[in-house]
Amino acid sequence: MKSDVIVRPLQGHRDMLNTRKASVETKLTGTLTEREQTVSALEAVRSEVAGMDARIIALENKISVEEVAAARTRLETELAALNERYNALVQDEQVKISKSQTLERDIKRARHG
Repeated sequence: MKSDVIVRPLQGHRDMLNTRKASVETKLTGTLTEREQTVSALEAVRSEVAGMDARIIALENKISVEEVAAARTRLETELAALNERYNALVQDEQVKISKSQTLERDIKRARHG
């Protein structure tokens, strides 16, 4: 029958589109979950960075008034370690921002096309 000649290819095309839709939905769900985790981790890093500012300032103030060389050296060593951690966190923050932005673009693409 002529209708079978038309219907079979259309059903095949529909099945292919449904398979693709399911695949896109699965990927979108995974991407949304990953972005949520990334944003949560980013917020934790930002919180830790913000909390370090006061500690760094306090250490710098202690160093500025410390008169004993050995004590000043100990404080400077502590400050150096704190600054190293701060710099690593800021770098991690930038990586997480970039990852979040990339995931956001992926989400928009998946939703619109």
